[in-house]
Amino acid sequence: MSNFSSSGLTFMQSPPLVGIAMRFDGYPVELMLDTGASSLMLFHSHWRMAPKVSHVQHSTNLAGDLVRRMVEFKTATIGTLDLGRQNAYFVEDGNNAQSEFDGLVNPALLGFRQISFDFAQNRFEWIR
Repeated sequence: MSNFSSSGLTFMQSPPLVGIAMRFDGYPVELMLDTGASSLMLFHSHWRMAPKVSHVQHSTNLAGDLVRRMVEFKTATIGTLDLGRQNAYFVEDGNNAQSEFDGLVNPALLGFRQISFDFAQNRFEWIR
């Protein structure tokens, strides 16, 4: 990981999944890293009070019909990195509150060009 001179943080492992801590408008969340995610998605059942929805999207995929409620957060941070405003989608996840993750995020959507994992140290690093 010596080539990564940017930022990093400790990540959470739940093999085979990896999660990172973020904050949206000061609210702490644990998000699963998913390089195939098309957007930042948050599981509705994990939020006691969701921000105001700006619009609703309906779509269909292999899992069936999906309703995504878009919200805009004024602030988003990962570690000490301020990402500024971020759009996210709340998705209905049934009553999946027991899940250890509050949603999922694709690192590329956060502007990370390269990422690296050190599983011995549980360290996640990135270059923007």
